[in-house]
Amino acid sequence: MAILRTLVPDIYLSRLALLKEVVKDAWTTHPTVHDKLFQIKTITEPFINVTGVSGFGEVPTVLEGEPISYDDPIQGYDKKFTPIKYGMGYKISDEAMADDLDSVFADGARQLGLSWAHSLEIVTANVFNNGFSSSYTGPDGKELFATDHPLTGGGTEQNELTTSTDLSVTSLEQALVDFKDTLDNRGKRIRLIPKILLVPYELKFTAAQLVENTEQYDTANRAINAFRDEGLRYVTWEYLTDSDAWFLLSVPADNPLRLIWRQRPETTSDKDFDSGMTKVKLVARLIEGWADWRGAYGSPGS
Repeated sequence: MAILRTLVPDIYLSRLALLKEVVKDAWTTHPTVHDKLFQIKTITEPFINVTGVSGFGEVPTVLEGEPISYDDPIQGYDKKFTPIKYGMGYKISDEAMADDLDSVFADGARQLGLSWAHSLEIVTANVFNNGFSSSYTGPDGKELFATDHPLTGGGTEQNELTTSTDLSVTSLEQALVDFKDTLDNRGKRIRLIPKILLVPYELKFTAAQLVENTEQYDTANRAINAFRDEGLRYVTWEYLTDSDAWFLLSVPADNPLRLIWRQRPETTSDKDFDSGMTKVKLVARLIEGWADWRGAYGSPGS
């Protein structure tokens, strides 16, 4: 008669099944920010192509008896997004599992989940951390935050302050004006509504004073804080690496940021016959980036 794992389920089967729950609990309950900023979806295709098509231009006047004019949409910019695979694991011996008096087995699974939660925040935050880099570009060939995004209908548009400036009453006012004046590829205003002021932890207190005070914090004249009428809320993210950079965003449904899962985090385990080692791995495949720049605005600070 063979000694099977089914004969000692408390050591083997039950504990291996627990791995998925421990890992999942660790990474899903760890506080996250990316899910407050990105539009999240799941795909079944090996890659996705993003393309843009402009709408029509401004409707012109027509003289009496004259025919109307006809307009055509303009082909936009294309980009292919291919999921990137992430994975890590660990091994544990039969003896370590059997003598797991100090919860080494359970803590290894928990630590794997925490590592993934940490990594996912880094990956998504890098969209902002690299958002001013000309080597990290979107469909239009420009970085996410730029002063000269090309419009397919002609001209350029900006989602970055013309002069990089720290977060203040004046710079936030200008950013809100620019945000509301955003044009589509045919030069029409699209009336995006900024709702999130995203800042690193170093700017938390400045952001709170700007959007939550009933009066302007930078003057003793008891001036009304008009930012409160904008409905802005501030979000801090410790994974932003530039302590001066700050950002405005529409809600995820209206902004361009995308987190696309090809394979959500999945934990599997197996046992090596010769060594008796149990191997545990976590694997995920995802795409992070942006389909367009409208709905996001930033400044790297001064």
